[in-house]
Amino acid sequence: FNNYPIKYEITSDQRVDATLPTTPLTYTVLDEIILPEPVANVKFLGWYLNSDCSGEKVTKIKKGTIGDISLYAKWELE
Repeated sequence: FNNYPIKYEITSDQRVDATLPTTPLTYTVLDEIILPEPVANVKFLGWYLNSDCSGEKVTKIKKGTIGDISLYAKWELE
């Protein structure tokens, strides 16, 4: 019998050479996580749940969230 919350994986799809945050890479339903910004040679514009970076910018994973999440970084490319 497992009394611990299930851990879900956080992944990101990056097309820019960047140093991505390495923690956290997992979360539980009990966690609320403010998403850290990556460091890159281009300006970071935010995290999104859609691969085309449409919709609302995501700044945190709210407590109570379940399931695997793929985060997509939006960059200011010139």
